[in-house]
Amino acid sequence: MSMLALLVKSIGEAAAEEQQVLVAALDLQVFTKRMKAVHKVDFDDFIDKTVEEHLQSRVRSWRKKNQALC
Repeated sequence: MSMLALLVKSIGEAAAEEQQVLVAALDLQVFTKRMKAVHKVDFDDFIDKTVEEHLQSRVRSWRKKNQALC
């Protein structure tokens, strides 16, 4: 095997190893599982709960403030 052929072969192997590292880093199965888990959460329920908690906090704060005035 010539030096040029050996050099081209080693460069190709290095590129293939780099691609394997990049693909492994993506880990598409875990990414897909996470997307499905997030999708299961109903966004409307999340917003409703957040607004309700905010309103309850405001009511508690208002009551506390008014009790201090009385």
